[in-house]
Amino acid sequence: MKEFSHHDFAIGLPPRWIDSTVVVLVGPPNDGYSPNITVTREQLEFRLSAEEYAAEQLLALRQGLAEQGYKVLEEGPLSLGPEGAFQRVHRFQVEEEGLRITQLQIYLVRGGEALTITCTHRSEWFEQARPVFMEAARTFRWREAGA
Repeated sequence: MKEFSHHDFAIGLPPRWIDSTVVVLVGPPNDGYSPNITVTREQLEFRLSAEEYAAEQLLALRQGLAEQGYKVLEEGPLSLGPEGAFQRVHRFQVEEEGLRITQLQIYLVRGGEALTITCTHRSEWFEQARPVFMEAARTFRWREAGA
């Protein structure tokens, strides 16, 4: 059995199981909402570039958030990691909470896996938090499994 390691723990990874990690980092509350950074790992069925992966994600976002007023504010390539990355800033409404949310999503692909770094805050506070989000994202680096 392979070992899966994350931060301060390790656990056995049974044969044929895959790593679909989701890590959530939460910042101090601001205006009743805590900004957060979520890192999501996905195993890909076939190889894609970061831009191709981002395009696939956009289709899902538009479908899933259509009723919440989903809108892309900006997008484009980003120099991050050896393979490069693709970034998108978008906004949508969370009706039940009465919040407008803005997210920066950074898509990275390495071999057969993709990571999405999602930086989220209330829209009215997003630009103030954006430099902190970008500083955190720019520290990203791939490590070898178990390292």
